[in-house]
Amino acid sequence: MINTTRSSRLKVKISEVDFKAIIAQALTNLRNLEGAHRIEIKTTIEGYIPFYSDADQLAVIFSNLISNAIKFQHVHEAHPRLEMHIEVDKTRGVFTFKDNGIGIPKENLTKVFDMFFRAPGNAADGSGLGLYIVKEIVRKMKGKIFADSVVSEGSKFVIELPNKIDPDLFRKLEQLMQNSK
Repeated sequence: MINTTRSSRLKVKISEVDFKAIIAQALTNLRNLEGAHRIEIKTTIEGYIPFYSDADQLAVIFSNLISNAIKFQHVHEAHPRLEMHIEVDKTRGVFTFKDNGIGIPKENLTKVFDMFFRAPGNAADGSGLGLYIVKEIVRKMKGKIFADSVVSEGSKFVIELPNKIDPDLFRKLEQLMQNSK
């Protein structure tokens, strides 16, 4: 609840984002969650263009989605995993979080971003605020979020956010890349 209130009041602060640092910090913060040691996390980052956005808000998004992958892993899955794919270009960043967890029933997919929603019969701890917070941050940052899931197979969340890179900086980077050829 505190994160929700804080996130809604904070002004967006634009800076270059270090995805590796954000992920490392999230994993450190979540290492004591039950089942965290079991889940294999694979990260792929594509694109050589810097991504500019609010790193603090991105850290909240990443932390919530990684936390959900840990909390909602399939207990009978021999190799629980989370695959994070980050793709950046000069106009946007696309962030895909795909796990092989318990999944979300189709009838609940439209509700998962609602405040306090928890799927019926779900035994995992949580307040039902994580995905609501993610959705609100994405909305505030003028992005989009999509969810897809199959029960007993896993869930996939895709977030698209604008790259707020300064156009002059981008032109300078392009010139440097052209000159180095």
